[in-house]
Amino acid sequence: MKHTAFLFILLCIVIIPLLQAQGDGPESHFIIPQKIWGLNFKYLNLNQNMSVNGDILAPLLNLEINAFPITVFHVFSIKGQHAEVIAMMNPTSISPASLSGAIGIYTTNKSWLTAVFSKFYLKEDRWRVLVGAGLGNMNSQFLQSAAVNQFINYQTGATFFKLEVQRKIGNGLYLGGAYLYTEYNNEFEFETTTQEKVSLNGLGGVFVWDKRDDVYYPRTGHKMVFNYMSYPGFMGNDVVSNQINMQYNVYLPRRNNKDVWALRGYAGFGIGDVAFNNLLVVGGTDLRGYSQGEYRGKQLVAAQTEYRYNFKEKMGLVAFAGLGSIFESDIKANNGKILPSVGVGYRYLAFSKNKMNVGLDLAAGDGDWGVYFRIGESF
Repeated sequence: MKHTAFLFILLCIVIIPLLQAQGDGPESHFIIPQKIWGLNFKYLNLNQNMSVNGDILAPLLNLEINAFPITVFHVFSIKGQHAEVIAMMNPTSISPASLSGAIGIYTTNKSWLTAVFSKFYLKEDRWRVLVGAGLGNMNSQFLQSAAVNQFINYQTGATFFKLEVQRKIGNGLYLGGAYLYTEYNNEFEFETTTQEKVSLNGLGGVFVWDKRDDVYYPRTGHKMVFNYMSYPGFMGNDVVSNQINMQYNVYLPRRNNKDVWALRGYAGFGIGDVAFNNLLVVGGTDLRGYSQGEYRGKQLVAAQTEYRYNFKEKMGLVAFAGLGSIFESDIKANNGKILPSVGVGYRYLAFSKNKMNVGLDLAAGDGDWGVYFRIGESF
């Protein structure tokens, strides 16, 4: 669904019979009797690589505009001559396509997640709004620091809600705020089963510099995101902490704009008494190939590169590699350890309107591996 911005244009036109009109505008109403009001509906679609005024060729522009002009007309006469008054309301859509959806995940270890979300691009992309909510249950493990380090199984029931609003403040620049509520019910399988409930209310800010040519499948440009989230005591948090996340993605076109070479850098920092569920874990978006939960700490840095090879109109392959490290981990030997990641994946263009792929990735890490199903790209 695309957001629609309304542009109202009022035209007052006096037409005499000797004038020749073009198109299906005023001319289409000449045969209508006098003293009549009417509506004329149309739909126009423009998809081009020319600038709006038509004098600049930009091969990567990929400009798309949808317009729904509605003409209100009144036919009358002036001293026996035909005349009209025309008012045109022209709703257009030049924002990126908004997206709403639902997710359901179930894994072989009986973990599950269900969530609903919407991402809106409003007022010609001057406003961006993200809202999502969900619940799930995850069965996983973490490496416990002891005389002999050992994996501890745990189960987490989680409920979350997030709202983020961004306002455009410049060319590709956005500034906004966010609220995040999460509730965790943890059960740890120590010698004696231990349970804990953690409720977190986070309030933060976000700064974005987005110069991508497309929000769903960028082929050129870059995106920088700076996130700050605070969990203060006055919001009812039992543990007070702060989180800072920074990411920078670059997209370079290859093979005459058929392929994409993508690069990403990420750094995350937890400050204060960070809750167990808010610790940064290697795996997922940054450094695929780690699924055991072994590398977990307050700080995480990672860099990766991915080549997206599109060999068919709707099919493609990806190959990726990266390096990363964690810091302030309970496992001292893991602090600063260089962690490699390599993998390959398959992509299929399932949602051509939004240029969104679905795919499957197979990745290997240091003594670990993982298989990932995804909607959209990893970054």
